[in-house]
Amino acid sequence: MIRVWRLSSAAYADRIFSGGGAYRHGGRWNSPGRAVIYMSECLSLCALEALVHMVKIHMMQGFKCVWIDIPETMIAPLKEKDLPADWKAIPAPQSTKQIGDDWFDARVSPVLKVPSTVIPMEYNFVLNPAHLEFKALKVGKIQDFEFDERLLGVHTKMGAGYF
Repeated sequence: MIRVWRLSSAAYADRIFSGGGAYRHGGRWNSPGRAVIYMSECLSLCALEALVHMVKIHMMQGFKCVWIDIPETMIAPLKEKDLPADWKAIPAPQSTKQIGDDWFDARVSPVLKVPSTVIPMEYNFVLNPAHLEFKALKVGKIQDFEFDERLLGVHTKMGAGYF
């Protein structure tokens, strides 16, 4: 069993598993028109993934987090050898979107395991909420989440001992 995490703005917490944002805008591993949910193997990676997409400090307030437990048999891992050369490109290339779209359309599993571009040795998970097996996943309680002010660039006193 693998526990994965999701962060969401509190404004969207009531539809945290809808995949609506990815449906409207697409993502690294999906084209617009496919409702998927992006999650990470740990809450700290979720926070880093959110930070690289935020442009203003006020955007980092009012977050919620939730976990899902996933049996490993429901996960299709993307092998390193199957990654296109441009998989970490910014903005996300069509090659990675096509991989995710092919997985989504084939419906072979409810979850695709992919490397994080923020920390490539760690993993994100793309979930298909429309997959028949998705409802069998164990979902945790939605909780409040706050970013440490030092991550937001508002903490100005740095003393000895910081890395």
